[in-house]
Amino acid sequence: MQNSLKRRIDLADLTANNIGVFRTLHQVLFPITYNEKFYEESLNIGELAKLAYFNDICVGCIRCQLEDEKLYLMTLGVLAAYRCIGIGQKLLDHILEHAQKLNIKSIYLHVWTENKDAIEWYTKRKFHILETLPNYYTKIQPGTAHVLSRNIIDK
Repeated sequence: MQNSLKRRIDLADLTANNIGVFRTLHQVLFPITYNEKFYEESLNIGELAKLAYFNDICVGCIRCQLEDEKLYLMTLGVLAAYRCIGIGQKLLDHILEHAQKLNIKSIYLHVWTENKDAIEWYTKRKFHILETLPNYYTKIQPGTAHVLSRNIIDK
């Protein structure tokens, strides 16, 4: 394989030096606005918040939160031009492996019901729809969200 065709995907911790990139990715990737507290807390949760780099270009991120024996996947996103090459999977795998070490039993998230690509992506990775919540989102229409979940050990 030629050097120009090699793909290198790396994950990086959040720091004061790259939190701006994390913030920009959230503004570009997600239809809701996160407050300053979200970003401040993201700096202090270690393995539960990561940036993804493709050949040294920051193209994705993930942010989770521990809730008892569950893990809430708050955000997972990859820039459109870099999707379908394993970056999202690498971010998810990292979180699943970390959760296993913490003896977390399950992971769940909310997905806008109109985001068919995300719903398909998660269901291919053993997530299933637990319930549908009307009026979950207030700034996008329709405001309906699916709650998707899966067991951590089902890798």
